[in-house]
Amino acid sequence: MLNKTRLAIFDLTDVLSDKTLAVELLKYRPEGWPYFISYGRGEIGEREIVIEGSKVFKGLPQNVIREEAYKIRPRIDELNLPGWETAIVSLDYFEIVERIATILNISHYYGNRIIYENGLHSGIVKEPIVDFEQKKVIVSDLKAELNPNLIVALDNLKNSPFRELCDRFFLVKTKEELECALTKIRGL
Repeated sequence: MLNKTRLAIFDLTDVLSDKTLAVELLKYRPEGWPYFISYGRGEIGEREIVIEGSKVFKGLPQNVIREEAYKIRPRIDELNLPGWETAIVSLDYFEIVERIATILNISHYYGNRIIYENGLHSGIVKEPIVDFEQKKVIVSDLKAELNPNLIVALDNLKNSPFRELCDRFFLVKTKEELECALTKIRGL
């Protein structure tokens, strides 16, 4: 019997959600804190962004992180991809990934998990860190588990790790581009 499973993979921060959790959490930094998180893809890699960026939030209460994650909404009201398995594979914190996945009824989701000590952010992210290379591993694992006959991916990066692992790739930076890509996916 022919496998008819189809898999749609989304990045989160710039594709599905209206805000970035890390940016929202910066308002809780101590006054005069000199640290700045760079999300540029220059010399610093995604792994380093997660590791170094996490140090900024050391000591932040877990309930504050959850409250800020709860405020973030998806860019769209519903995903509406009947017949598709869906996944979020994101550099962002698990709290926001889980929030968006729950709202949009997404079945597979992966983000970076913070280690908490006594209810406070420890400044440490639990391994494995979801970075460029780990995203490839996750997608490969999903392919092995679901054995899809078609894989599409949506990301805001031209050099997305998803690009080489899928059948169709959509570069998405705006809500309009997201809606256009979803319309095309529904037609596949």
